[in-house]
Amino acid sequence: MKEVILHTAEYAKARLFSSEKAYTAATFAVAALFATFAPDIAAHAQTTAFGTGICAAVKIVTSDAGKAVATAAIITIAIGALLGRVSWGMAVMIAAGIAGTFAAPQIAEWVASQSGGTGGGGFCE
Repeated sequence: MKEVILHTAEYAKARLFSSEKAYTAATFAVAALFATFAPDIAAHAQTTAFGTGICAAVKIVTSDAGKAVATAAIITIAIGALLGRVSWGMAVMIAAGIAGTFAAPQIAEWVASQSGGTGGGGFCE
């Protein structure tokens, strides 16, 4: 007998939600809740030890060392895609993920300013 192991998201889909529509609705509800409270969370980010730690991690990732690692990752995945070892879809997803990582502070400020938060002041300064 082979045992089937489901990932967390697949398990939630299979057990908690009876249809794809219910799963999609729940996902959007969680995203809406996060978007509603994101400005308040971000405004108090540096007043807690957790917020200070996250801001330190953001600064490390977006520093010159983080850019060097991202450059090496892009070069490696591009060579893999050219040699046919990695699909082009995966290469594009990785490149988009790296771009999103470096654009995250600007995106967070934009979302906060659009939803009534402080915005423009920078969360991790």
